[in-house]
Amino acid sequence: MKLIGALRGLEEVKAFLSKISEAFGNEMVMKMTGWMTPAHFRYYIDIRLAEGESCCVANHHLTMNTHLQDEMICGRFCYCWITSREHALIIESISDCQVIYKRDWNEEKEGFCQPWYNVYIGEENSRRFYPTVIETLQKILEDNSRV
Repeated sequence: MKLIGALRGLEEVKAFLSKISEAFGNEMVMKMTGWMTPAHFRYYIDIRLAEGESCCVANHHLTMNTHLQDEMICGRFCYCWITSREHALIIESISDCQVIYKRDWNEEKEGFCQPWYNVYIGEENSRRFYPTVIETLQKILEDNSRV
């Protein structure tokens, strides 16, 4: 897998996936973001979804394992989308004990990882999928650097 960037906070992950959903006309990606809302208590989710049209199947996999610690939601996150052409998009937290939301991050809190989510793609050739993912990620990062 090839690391193409990092998003800060679950808010940016959802915004990025919303744009990806629009770019590819894939409602399932957007529906998966609805499950990306951790609770303020111990929360675990593991969803695997196969989406098919004719003989093509795309797979989505979301895992979250979160808990409340020092009034911040912390934990682990991973979302994986394997398209029917076997192209991969993976977004995962950098640590098991990272802060989930950017709004909760506080530099004074020791022992917590910042809310960074690495974005990976496959390394095979792609005419549309990977270029669109990279372009969309760059736009999200540019827009958020202006804020």
